Amino acid sequence: MGRKIIIADESIIIQKTAELVLSGKDYALEFIPDGEEALRMIKDMVPDVVLADVDLPDMNGYELCSAVKKDSALKDIQVILLAPEAGGIDEEKYKESGADDYIIKPFEPDELLSRLETAKASTDIIAELKEETARLRKELKHAEESADKKKNELLSKIEAANDSEEVVTRYKNEIHQTDEKIEILNKDILNKTDDIERLEGTVAGLKKTLKQTEEKYNGLSGELSKERNASKVLDDMVADLRDRLKQAEEKSKKLNVELLSRTDDVSSSDNIIADLRDKLKKAEDAGSRNREMIEKLLTKTIPEVLEEVEEVLKKSIDDTIPTVKKILAEKIENINKEKSE
Repeated sequence: MGRKIIIADESIIIQKTAELVLSGKDYALEFIPDGEEALRMIKDMVPDVVLADVDLPDMNGYELCSAVKKDSALKDIQVILLAPEAGGIDEEKYKESGADDYIIKPFEPDELLSRLETAKASTDIIAELKEETARLRKELKHAEESADKKKNELLSKIEAANDSEEVVTRYKNEIHQTDEKIEILNKDILNKTDDIERLEGTVAGLKKTLKQTEEKYNGLSGELSKERNASKVLDDMVADLRDRLKQAEEKSKKLNVELLSRTDDVSSSDNIIADLRDKLKKAEDAGSRNREMIEKLLTKTIPEVLEEVEEVLKKSIDDTIPTVKKILAEKIENINKEKSE
């Protein structure tokens, strides 16, 4: 038997067009001119597809479709609305009605056939889904029955176990032993926690000691750097004295050439040069002693180094500054004398 189609439309042209297009196809057609009569026929026949004009009298196509979709026995029927080209489809009413599709009149034969094939495919899918749902429900029911059976078996075993006083006692003993093991483990964990806290305290103390040692070392490095700077300043002063000695020697030679008759003055200049040489040697000896002191400091412990650096710095400053001041004062005095002569 072919697929049943009800066409609810007043238009004779639509009826004849549908007959012409679907003749020879596997469809059984019924035509109804109004909506209420179409609904009664749909309930009696339960067709596969309904084509309903949106402008039907008594009950329009939107209302007819809503009535079909709200009926649990008819909701799977494919409903295609037919809308005039002038007014078109009312999208809001179309969605509210629950229609499966719509066609704008007049329509081409191929379009009608295509929509009916789509409706057929949808119907087939719905049928397959129903069959699958029925199968799954059957499997679910079987699974529930199997689960109930296993549940009853387990309950029976539990009841049998409860009836056995020996089994119950054994279970209680096992539970008690397990509790004791858990308590021992908790104590062990607490002991381990205390050990970890002590280790963390030890590590913190070591970090603090290390930081203090680094600070002392950095302070010592600063003092040694200052001592090296002082030694460099002393070396620079020695170099300056050498330059001044060289200048004095050159000036002495010049005085010997120009002022041969002034033997006393030349003798005085020679004495100044000898004095400068003696002071230069003392300064060099002091610088050498300071360098030897720095080398010794590098091989001693941090407290010894700090103590000796403090003494050396004090002694070096006390010894060097007066010597330098004296040398510079004498040199300036000699230069002033030479300029005045």
